[in-house]
Amino acid sequence: MSADTSMANRSSNLIQLLDKFDTEEILNCMQCGFCLPACPTYRQTGKESASPRGRISLMKGVSEGRLEADAEFEANMYLCLGCRACETACPAGVPYGSLVETAREVAEGVKGAASPLRDFIFQEMFPHPKRLELLGAGLWAAQVTGLQALADKTGLINILPRPMREMQSAVDTIASPWARMQREEVVRAEGVQTLKVGLFTGCIMDVMFFETNQNTAQVLAKAGCEVVFVAEQACCGALHAHAGEKSGAVELAKRNIEAFEASGVDLIVNNAGGCGAALKEYHHWFHDDPVWKERAQAFVAKMRDANELLAELPPLPLSRN
Repeated sequence: MSADTSMANRSSNLIQLLDKFDTEEILNCMQCGFCLPACPTYRQTGKESASPRGRISLMKGVSEGRLEADAEFEANMYLCLGCRACETACPAGVPYGSLVETAREVAEGVKGAASPLRDFIFQEMFPHPKRLELLGAGLWAAQVTGLQALADKTGLINILPRPMREMQSAVDTIASPWARMQREEVVRAEGVQTLKVGLFTGCIMDVMFFETNQNTAQVLAKAGCEVVFVAEQACCGALHAHAGEKSGAVELAKRNIEAFEASGVDLIVNNAGGCGAALKEYHHWFHDDPVWKERAQAFVAKMRDANELLAELPPLPLSRN
């Protein structure tokens, strides 16, 4: 490939990336500053570039070709915690969350090839629930045999990347493979059935907090719901979207939409805040695909947080047992 051809390909790729920005929403930001007091990174640093208003200005500059999507741009986009407190403070209703996801997608696309570890995590692990279950089984074995405690005591745990070290230290003993095997695909309603709901189990949620999913199903059953664990569901895609892997997030969303469409449930229930926020915004991920956007809107219309659904149902009697 000649140098001219390579440069032309890079230029074409950059144009395609910049076209991902929703310039209309970027221009809706009035730069009023109402977001500043709500933003933890701005309050901590006092830097305009660490505020939602500042980041949107950087996005505008990159989308117009006045600024480069360089390492500094990437650092400012990833400094954002993704809490989206700015959205409730914004008088113009700017969807900052989706804008920063696009900005990260552009930053990752400009960098080109990802590291093998990143590709492994986002392509070979999270899209495959069975592989995550195997990872969970390995962690359970390390916990119950004392290997995890031994690694902590001897310092061997330090061979892991810092995020993984911190995560494993915060994890309680997880469910055994045998407990997982005993899960029933359908939990029947107690008394008169009012709804058939599908429980969104999540990826990390179902590995680390398996009992929470089981308890959620039991409570919903007591409230008159038949609860279905839809086998074909996958990761919600939030982790991919937050990390600039938007194409991967979209593919996961399609898998979930198809799975719950085929399940025939009346409603879809989730009990993880991060998953729920992503699941309720699936339709925004398909703004350029009318067919999938319509299917995503139908999916979102059925989505309920577990507490949200329980509030809609008749109250459950309190018990000491």
